[in-house]
Amino acid sequence: MKQDSVKHAPLIISASRATDIPAFHAEWLKERLEAGFVERINPFNRKPGTVSFAAARVFVFWTKNPRPMFSLLDDLEARGLHYYFHFTLNDYEAEGY
Repeated sequence: MKQDSVKHAPLIISASRATDIPAFHAEWLKERLEAGFVERINPFNRKPGTVSFAAARVFVFWTKNPRPMFSLLDDLEARGLHYYFHFTLNDYEAEGY
């Protein structure tokens, strides 16, 4: 981890609001869980920071497709991490798709 980055260790991690992690980045998340942290850019002030998973108890995943994440759920439970999914639903007919 970078020495100059801000470190946060939240109890609840609201993951994937900007990127659908369950649908597209489950393997990346598995790697980050093994490392114990993730580095990110704060979208509000553009400063780099580190989010530690040391105190995490719950992950909230926002997704349209949780299926790629199913293989990771046992690993989350083995780490003592709880999780739940918020599903994004679209009316594709009304949207012209």
